Parts: sequence; C-alpha cells; structure tokens
Amino acid sequence: SPASTQGVSSGINAEYGRRELEEERERRKRVGADVGKVLMEAHNVHADREREYEEHQVKFSVLLRDALRSLRVLSSPDKDQNLDEQELVDMIEEGVVEMSQHHTDMCKSVGAWGVIYNSTGGAIVYPDNPTIPIPVEELLNEEGLVKPTPGIIDTDPVTSLLVPAPGVHILGSDNETIEPAPELSCIHPRTGKVIPIHGNVMFDPNTSTFVIGSDNSDTMCPTSPLIPYIVHPSIGGTPIKTRLNQVDKKSDLYYGSPIPDPQSGLFAPLLAVTVHPDTKELLPVSGTRIHPVTNLRVPIELGGMMTDHSLGQAVPIMGISINPDSGDVEPVGGRSMDGYEVVVGGEKFNDPLSGLNLITCGLYLNATTQDITVNRGNSNYLTLLTSTELATELALIETVDAAKELAADRLDVSEILAKIDSLVQDLYSSRMRSKTARLQQEHDIQRELEHCITLQENGGCPGNMEHRATGQLLPLLIGAWMSDPGGSGIEVPILGTERDSESGLLVPIGGTMEDPNGAGPVPISLGALALDTANNQVGPVCGARRDPDSKLVVPVTMGETPPPTNRGSPIQVSMLEEELLQRTMFWRRQRARENEINTTLLQLKAIIL
Repeated sequence: SPASTQGVSSGINAEYGRRELEEERERRKRVGADVGKVLMEAHNVHADREREYEEHQVKFSVLLRDALRSLRVLSSPDKDQNLDEQELVDMIEEGVVEMSQHHTDMCKSVGAWGVIYNSTGGAIVYPDNPTIPIPVEELLNEEGLVKPTPGIIDTDPVTSLLVPAPGVHILGSDNETIEPAPELSCIHPRTGKVIPIHGNVMFDPNTSTFVIGSDNSDTMCPTSPLIPYIVHPSIGGTPIKTRLNQVDKKSDLYYGSPIPDPQSGLFAPLLAVTVHPDTKELLPVSGTRIHPVTNLRVPIELGGMMTDHSLGQAVPIMGISINPDSGDVEPVGGRSMDGYEVVVGGEKFNDPLSGLNLITCGLYLNATTQDITVNRGNSNYLTLLTSTELATELALIETVDAAKELAADRLDVSEILAKIDSLVQDLYSSRMRSKTARLQQEHDIQRELEHCITLQENGGCPGNMEHRATGQLLPLLIGAWMSDPGGSGIEVPILGTERDSESGLLVPIGGTMEDPNGAGPVPISLGALALDTANNQVGPVCGARRDPDSKLVVPVTMGETPPPTNRGSPIQVSMLEEELLQRTMFWRRQRARENEINTTLLQLKAIIL
C-alpha cells in the first residue's frame, strides 16, 4: 500500500531490530500475493488461448491436407479411370466448408475482424443526415484507401494519420445513438471507421511510417516488432515539456531495446514512441519507476510491478505513458475506465465503438480536454502476426476452392497448385512467428509469476545478516536501510548481497560515495550521479560492488557496464536452431508418409469398388 511504501522510503534501518524487518517482510509477502493473483489469471488466460490456437491449427491442418490430397488425385493425369471424380469433388467441398467454419470461429475469438470482412470502430455519419452512416466506398480513392474529405476527414500534420474533422459524429455501438467522434482518435485507412489512436497505431522503424494494427487483412507482416505510438500531451494546445531525447536514426529503434532513461540515466526498454507536435521530432519513450517492494528505482517493464494509488496496491504494468501534468514517463496498470477489477492481459472485452469482441493487449492513458482516463488497447505486434496467419488461411481456403472448380472441369491446375504450395509455406512461417511471440509473452508472465511466488513464500528475503553490534541474525531485505558499513554514520539502502567467505553469512552491499557536486558523502542509490573512475566522467549509478583492494563498497556507473543486448547466448542459439531443424525434418517426413498412405488408400478403394 502507499503508506507502507512510504515507510520504506523514510528508512527501515536494518539495525532497528527484527520486529520492523519482519513487518516489512510480511508487507512484501502481501505485495507478492496481490500481483501474483493477477499474473496467475493472465497465465490461465494465455494457457486457454494457446490450447485454442493448437486445436484450431490441428483441425485446419488436417482438413487442408485431406483436401489437397484429394485435389492432387483429382487433377493427376495418371489417376485411375474408375475413380469417382464427383466423390472427390464433394470431399474437397466438405473440407472447404469445415475449414471456413473453423477459420471464422477463430477470427471471432481472437478479434481478427478485418480478416472476415468486418471492422471495429465507429462509422462516420452524414453531416446533414446524422442517422445514416457514410458508405466506405464514398471515402475511398483509386487505390482503395480512405482519402481526406473536406469537413469529414482531415490529415494530422504531425503523424500524417487520417483524423476526424472537427464536428464529425459517429454511430454508436448500438447502431442507433449518435455521438461526437472521440478525442485522440484516427480513421482506419481501409475501413473508414473512427478508432482510438492509443492501442491501435504503431510505428514501423523500417519504413518510418505509422501503421494501424487493428482490422488487418494482409497476408504480409513487418519482419521486426512494431513500436506502440502514444500522443504527446499538450495543455491548451501547448506541448508539455519532457526529458525525452530524439534519436539520430529512426531505423535504429527496436522495440524492447535498452535505451537510457532521460530522468535517471539507467537503461530501460523502449516501450513506445511519440512525436513532438511543434518540432515533429520522433521521441522514444522509456523510463524508470520506484519498485513497490524494494523502493529502488528500476526500469519500467511490461509485467513488472507498479503501485496503483487508486487501488492502494501493487499491480502488473500493462503500458507506459507520459504524465500530462509533469511530463514524466510513468507506467500504466490497474483498472480501466470500463470496470472495477484489475485488468488482465489477454482477457476479452467489447469494443466501446462497435461492440465487437476484442483481446486486451495493454493499457493506455488518454488525456483529453475533459478528463484523464485509462483505456484498453487491442493491437500489438502479436495481433498483427495472428491476423496475418488467419489472412493466409483465408487465402488458402479461397485458392483451394478455386482449384477444385478447375479440376472438376478437367482444366490445368498446375499453376494454382504451385500457388497453394507457396501459401502453405507462408502459413507455416506465419505460425512459427506467431508461436514464437506467444511463447515469449508467456515466458515473461511465468518469470514475473515465479518472482511473486518467491515473494509470497519468504518476502524476497535471501537469508539472514548479522547485526554488527550485537551479532543478532536479522532478515536481509533488498531496499531496506542500514548504517553505512564504512562508518560515516549515514543511512544507506541495501542494493545487493554477498556471502562472507569466513562466516558463510550473507553480507548486505551498500555504502556511501562522494557527491560529484562537492556536497560530501551521500548514500549510493540507483540512478544517482557518481564519478566514473574509469573515465573521470559523471554517470548514473546502476549498482554497487565491494572494491577488492580497499574492501569498501563503491558505486558501479553506467560507464562501467556495457548496455544489455537482445542477443542470446551463442550456445543456446545453436541448440535452438538444431532443435528447430530436427523438428522441421521430422514433420516433413511425417507429411510425406501421410501422403503416401493416402494415395495407397485411394488406389485400393478404386480397385475394391
């Protein structure tokens, strides 16, 4: 809770006694239980969704293979003359119908409405007849994309996104009520509907363009993750001041890559981008937060902990935002404006503009002229991969159906069979990328969940430390405060532990350093500025260590620590590549055996009948 968190910041001294430390450990256990409950719900949601994906893919793949086998037999010039061609045509038709049904059900379940020719958002109505929505055909240009229309559709000068013109109204989700187009919204270039910017618009570093993630129906998807876009806050039309720094090359941006936090200098993952309304500069958004358990400054990471002051408890982080008052980068989590429960990633909700079913992909802060609200987002890179996979399935269904008609008329289908083979490879590739993204998401949830379980069990206490004066064994809690072991008499936070080689007990790591501005000794704390002895430059503190010569605790600055990378261990990468190769070869041989068995069965059937 906020009160207990403030207790840590005011200084829980490790030498005050066991009672205070035990109370702090119990508080940390409660924090682990609160966040762990939400993460367990998210884990269950993802597990159910993964089973749904697997069941769909198995059913679709079996039906597709059966239809393709029958299609190849039907179109083969060497087929048995006694073969019942109409029976094969009927078998393919049944397979196409079943595939279509499974495909439609899956699209509805995951919110891929654009694939099945539907769309989210609110339809724009005629200005002079607000009860009738404008057909999208009237808003399209020669290329089939929505075009700017005077008095209805404008172009945002900052992002080049299509936005509703002032005074435009849309049809409500009940298809009866008429309401003004919401603030912080844009217009989908294909559907012509009004959708929220937050949770739908992403930045593609490869093309330096903004991409709409919802209602995607393309069979192609960007090769690298897209970066969520958030609107730069303004007050009275004047952009607020922030500490965000522009980048030299937009193409160097990569979602999740570590960049320096403009406030503390610590490395934090890139979670969003924004554009300054006046300078048009693209600004990466990353930041740090005060951890609700240790009260130390740590990077903002999706799935990590934050304190929701409206709830008075810790919750998982679901997004990142720019505070519209201070300009600071802050995490977003907890409740959204549409409910009273803590939002769980992956759970379903109804689009407020269309009423259609969608999947929660994050939370976003909407600072409008009337209010500041927290809203759900329904698009990210994973949803793009999923819609690409389902769009490829639809292309396969339509192509197989067209090939069936040609084969039934005894026409050459060699070209269309080659197209089918190409689509099958595209589907396999899409499924692999989608599966990888889902596994990564589940791994992140599992990692944070294990952390919460540990907190629940022992309050995050790795062991006991010895009271220097009395010899009493006390719980060692990271982030608690103690007197400076160097003898300065200043209280310092515990930043880490090490094991004493003689006693075998854990020894807390913490101490003081000289203030670079000449204010004398100050506590070593994460994010504080310290002199980097390697290059004699001032840099942010990212840790502490014991100097092997002086035996004193000294700060570790960012200059001493290379930035973390997204590259895995070469040995692990090699093992994963070998495992992938073996699995690919196995399923290739398996499909070949199934084709041989199916061909033999069809030949035997023709002989018997």
